[in-house]
Amino acid sequence: MSQAHLVEVPDDGGDTCTLIKDNGVNLPVFPDGVTIDDVRSVKIRGDDIMLCTYPKSGTHWVHEITRELLTGEITNDDVTMGQTFMECASEVKYANLQSPRLLCSHLLMKHLPEDVLNKKIKIITVLRNPKDVAVSFYNFSKTFPGAKYKGKWENYLQPLFQGKQTVRTLDRPRTWRPRVTTPQEDRYLRTLHLRNRFLTVTSSEAHALGRRISTTTVTRRLRTVGIRAY
Repeated sequence: MSQAHLVEVPDDGGDTCTLIKDNGVNLPVFPDGVTIDDVRSVKIRGDDIMLCTYPKSGTHWVHEITRELLTGEITNDDVTMGQTFMECASEVKYANLQSPRLLCSHLLMKHLPEDVLNKKIKIITVLRNPKDVAVSFYNFSKTFPGAKYKGKWENYLQPLFQGKQTVRTLDRPRTWRPRVTTPQEDRYLRTLHLRNRFLTVTSSEAHALGRRISTTTVTRRLRTVGIRAY
């Protein structure tokens, strides 16, 4: 069961921002917001398209572009992004929309319905310069009525990147797919290559974990700690 409740999150200067804590994640107080458990129960169609972004990364802009690409023309109807934002609107608002539906969310993959993966629907993700995201998020927090935030910029930045305003940027997957290795397996790969500098990525890909993983995955795990292997 969801344990959603209001919280007052302080910045480094003591000013607070009003948020909803739901399943360990801080979310804005949307007027018609739903719980993460509600989002997980949404019925997904096989031709749905998900627009998954970190907040303030250009979601609205990409949403409008994608809708026009889907229809082949400039859309002029009553369907808004807010109507299809899964954590902002109840399912009844988009349940009967014509296919293909374009659904939006700022949540992590683990918070979305399982059929997003099971039905292998198309997913669009958007990456924006974190500096621009931070400035936009600060202005949003200052002007959004539900946040009731009056703090200063210099006190806002660090808590934002620590994940106190929403999910941490470090928790956001680069491709929005679940990680294929565990933290323990990442450490094992790093240890192998530290012990043997001549070990190739191809060798690790095929044999290190007892199953095949991509060379791209191995390379990324090693480069996060400054190890370059080929």
